[in-house]
Amino acid sequence: MKKPTSDETKTYVMTLASGSLRRITVPAHWKVTFGPLVPPRDQSGESQSRFSGKWFALRFYEGKDQQRAVFTDVVAFRDESLRVEERVTKTRHHVAHKQAPGGQRQVVMQASVTEWRDPLAPDDGGDQEFLQLEEEKG
Repeated sequence: MKKPTSDETKTYVMTLASGSLRRITVPAHWKVTFGPLVPPRDQSGESQSRFSGKWFALRFYEGKDQQRAVFTDVVAFRDESLRVEERVTKTRHHVAHKQAPGGQRQVVMQASVTEWRDPLAPDDGGDQEFLQLEEEKG
C-alpha cells in the first residue's frame, strides 16, 4: 500500500447519536481513532455522571500525537470511498370503491419495489411510475 501524499484527502461520514450525518475531509495521512470518551473527573476523582461511559469520540491526529479534532456523540463512522448499500422497499396502497351486484365493495391495491441503494445518494424519485397503480393512471 502506497503512503498518501500531503495533498491527498479522505472524507469520513459520521453517524451521530441523534441520527444525523456529518462529513469531514482531512489529509489522507492523518491517523483516526474511535473509542469511548474518557469522562472528566471531579476533585474527588469520580467521573462526572453526565458522561457515564456511553459517549464515544472520533479523533483525528496529525502525526503520532498532534491531535487535530475530536468529535463526540459519534456512534459510527466510515471512509466515504467505501461502497455501502442498503435494501430499501417502497410500498404504495390505494383503496378504491367498486360497484358490485350486492352493493359497493372496497378494493385495496398495493404496489411494492425493492432495491439496493446508497444511503447517502439523493432519492431521484425514479420508481414513482412503477408505484403508480392502474386505478390512478389517467
